[in-house]
Amino acid sequence: MSEYLGHLNWVEDDNISPILFIGEYKPSVTPLKLYKPSGQVGFHKNIIVTNNGIDGNTINNQSYCVIQTLKKSNILGSSFLIELNNSSLPPIPNDNLKDWWINLITLQNSDFLENLTAIANKKKSNQFYFVCYFKYEEEIFNFCICCKSKTGKQYAPLDEKLIRNWNISIVKIIQHTKEYLLPRSGSTLNFQDKKVLLVGCGSVGSNIERQLIQSGIGELILSDPDVFKVENLYRHTLSVYSLNTYKSHALKSSLSFEYPYTTIESYIYELMDIPKDLLSKQDLIIVAIGNATQERVFNEYLKDEKLNVPTIYTWLEGYGLGGHVVFVDTEMEKGCLQCNYMDPNSEEPILHSNMNFLYPNQNVTKDMGGCGTLFLPYSHLDSEQTATMVSRMSIDVLNNNLNKSARISWKGPSFDAEQQRLELTHRYYKYKSPTYEEYQQESCFVCK
Repeated sequence: MSEYLGHLNWVEDDNISPILFIGEYKPSVTPLKLYKPSGQVGFHKNIIVTNNGIDGNTINNQSYCVIQTLKKSNILGSSFLIELNNSSLPPIPNDNLKDWWINLITLQNSDFLENLTAIANKKKSNQFYFVCYFKYEEEIFNFCICCKSKTGKQYAPLDEKLIRNWNISIVKIIQHTKEYLLPRSGSTLNFQDKKVLLVGCGSVGSNIERQLIQSGIGELILSDPDVFKVENLYRHTLSVYSLNTYKSHALKSSLSFEYPYTTIESYIYELMDIPKDLLSKQDLIIVAIGNATQERVFNEYLKDEKLNVPTIYTWLEGYGLGGHVVFVDTEMEKGCLQCNYMDPNSEEPILHSNMNFLYPNQNVTKDMGGCGTLFLPYSHLDSEQTATMVSRMSIDVLNNNLNKSARISWKGPSFDAEQQRLELTHRYYKYKSPTYEEYQQESCFVCK
């Protein structure tokens, strides 16, 4: 295929803007829509071909910036997606491109030719674009034939007689398909059918959301009753334009505009107010609210209601000391969240997690300038590091690489905490490199 690609790159016309192909590769012959986009979204100089993407059939997210631009754009001419069942080596610049194009058409089987002619000749046009592709060893190779009439509107140049009145060029294609973009960006198509519920859209949750989308999650549901305020600005992914709006709604709006292949829903439910039927439909639930009391109640609720949905809980500690992530398997037979709130010595329930790096009953919150709002001091770096750990664990769970209850932490330096004269736990001093560790307290009253 290296020779084929070399010829193709050689003969592509650099004087014509590349085609941005949005959609999916369908078999045989499929009519496309050809637009000249308006607006400033990075593709405003290019002609864009879409395969029903603007109608919502192939793009998960109709708020995506390019789709919004196309809805204000003009349709230029006729275009078709063609799956080739035979191909030939592209010509070199001195060869006759028209002869090669007609020969390529005749190489296809008779049913294909009949179908192509019937679809393409339904109406005349002064330009046709044929997005051609074929598969070789599970990989897709494509190119675009640009046909511009010399004498006004005509039928498509599909035979030796008609092609005389057409100028033919091969145009480069920019793939904007999920089959290309997700693997090319280090994501996977395996998660396109996965549904994840993220409860908590604060500094940690907002980073988790973006990372999960970039991992290829097909459907993401957000829930958080909190409003985005100015004091959140420097450790949150939202910008000043989202001030005084619900965090969940604002995140849906901003990320729907950026990413095409994730459907995002948003709600303002508290954790314990989320409908049972919504919980039961998820492949994974992530709780990032930083409220240990609510999280433990929710843990018991899932067990009592037999909602066998894998669940991840996460929180971080102040002064850059670290963050924690707990995975609870679907059956809760070998560990649950409550196991991490049991005293390992007395085996009695406790109010603070046995994972924490700070002893309880210490003053770890701050009040800046008497504003009356207490907050836990940590930086955006702490949020991002905790979120990354959650996202990696989520991928392991969805890939079935992690199917037993496990936990993991990251540990930062202690000098800020020590300056505040805070007492650190034995676990902080003993904890080494972050790796998954199974956990279960035999005396746990939830999962025993």
